[in-house]
Amino acid sequence: MAAKGSVRLAAILQKRMGKVKDFGYSPTAELGTITKKGLVLDSFPKDVMEEGEYIVCKFDEDQDVTSRQKSVLKDQDRVVVLWADETPVVIGKISKGKE
Repeated sequence: MAAKGSVRLAAILQKRMGKVKDFGYSPTAELGTITKKGLVLDSFPKDVMEEGEYIVCKFDEDQDVTSRQKSVLKDQDRVVVLWADETPVVIGKISKGKE
């Protein structure tokens, strides 16, 4: 619960600092890692957001069950996270590009 509060507070402060500075930009997308305990954002590596403290976009609904099971987030998956106000939304997995 403490992690959720600190992440929300940080998101609110980032947003407000951007407005105060009249800079007009506050980070709304970032990278994170799915762990057995939950989501760890790169910007808050010591805080774990437990399941229920973030939401995940749902994709691949037209695929068969076997294909969908392969796309489920697993431990150590790297993800892109967008912020919808103070709610982190995992929008998909990422992987290293082929060289």
